[in-house]
Amino acid sequence: MSKLWEHYSIFHESDETHQRNGVIEQQRWVKCSRCNYRARADSKYGTSHLWHHLKNRHHYNHALNQFQDPHIGEGGVNANAGMGEVLDANNP
Repeated sequence: MSKLWEHYSIFHESDETHQRNGVIEQQRWVKCSRCNYRARADSKYGTSHLWHHLKNRHHYNHALNQFQDPHIGEGGVNANAGMGEVLDANNP
């Protein structure tokens, strides 16, 4: 299972249903565990938009599988600037 799902919870909207081939289906959604971002989670949408959200909104480094402090190297904003501080994805 992808590490992506550690950062999102899946839910169904009870009032958001649609009919396909005579079958009524509920739409699957995800919610980011760090903010209020919601997105469709049906398999036809893939997961790229979810990875992009983590990267752009929460400074997630997919290669390192960790969140990075956005203030690193910004001149004194972070006491550990320049030390390559990386935040643990499991300890936000």
